[in-house]
Amino acid sequence: MNVYETNPNNALFVAAFMSKIKPDWWSYDSALASLTNPAITSFYMGESEKEPVGFINIKEHETHSYVELWGYGYDDNGEFATGEGMALLYEAVEQYAGSKGLKSVRTTMTWTEVSFSDLCPTTYAKELLKIASNCEEILARQTTKKRAYPYLLNRGYYPNGLVPDCYGEGLHGLMLLKYLS
Repeated sequence: MNVYETNPNNALFVAAFMSKIKPDWWSYDSALASLTNPAITSFYMGESEKEPVGFINIKEHETHSYVELWGYGYDDNGEFATGEGMALLYEAVEQYAGSKGLKSVRTTMTWTEVSFSDLCPTTYAKELLKIASNCEEILARQTTKKRAYPYLLNRGYYPNGLVPDCYGEGLHGLMLLKYLS
C-alpha cells in the first residue's frame, strides 16, 4: 500500500472515492471542495495512485503548533472505517506535522456516551477526567478494530476536551491530542 498527497491531478478520483464510501458525509462536490481547499492538506492510500482505499484531510494551525485531522476514513471491504486500517495515513500525518515543526495532532470525534444536559462549563473538566481515567476500560469494551477511538488511544492520543453539541443536538465532540515530541 502506498500513500500519496492529493493534488489537482488526483483530487477528482479521491473525491469520487470519498463520496462513494461515505455519501451521507460527503457529496462528490463537497469532497472535491475540501480536497481543493488551500487550507486543507490531504493524503490518501492505495495500491495505485488512481485507486484510493483511504484518505485523511488535515488543517494546519501554525499559530498553535498543531495539525487537525479534518476528515478521514477507508474502505474496509465495502464498509466505512476509521481505525487501524488507516495506520499508514495516521503515520503520514504525524510525519508531515513533525517535518513542519508542529508539536501535536488533534482530532474531534463524535462522542455520544456523555450527556451534557446536566452539565455546566465548570463540570466539563470532571467529565473529561472520568473519560480519560476510563481509557483502559473503553479499550477493553471495543470489539472492532474499525473505529478510530481505540486505535488512536493505542497510538498515544489522549482525551483532552469536550465540545457539547458540535455535530448537532446530542452529538458531542471528544477532542483527542497527541504530542509529537
